[in-house]
Amino acid sequence: MSLDRIGRRSASGFTYRNKSYKLERRPILVVTHNRVITFSSKEIGKLKQLSKASFLFNRQNRYDKIKMYKLIYQNPTQRANLPVSMPFTQEQLQSAMKYYSSLYTNSTMEKGL
Repeated sequence: MSLDRIGRRSASGFTYRNKSYKLERRPILVVTHNRVITFSSKEIGKLKQLSKASFLFNRQNRYDKIKMYKLIYQNPTQRANLPVSMPFTQEQLQSAMKYYSSLYTNSTMEKGL
């Protein structure tokens, strides 16, 4: 999910149904791991809003999403619970769409499609 698509109790993401991806709103989970580096007051406000609906882990992030993914992936007990993350390329997107039933994107990636 991306910060600009978060509401009070739900967020948008892509879900695979009937052999295609659909943008859907889903309830915000009980725990959210922040992997975004925020600079603008709007993004900071969205994180504050998200923290009211979910326990927000890593609220003040200093590392980008892929660096955090690699750090957490090193811990075997956490690896099983870690959603796959990868840098965006058209090839990675095509591969992920064939393999995964749900995809969450950030707004920067969506603009590149």
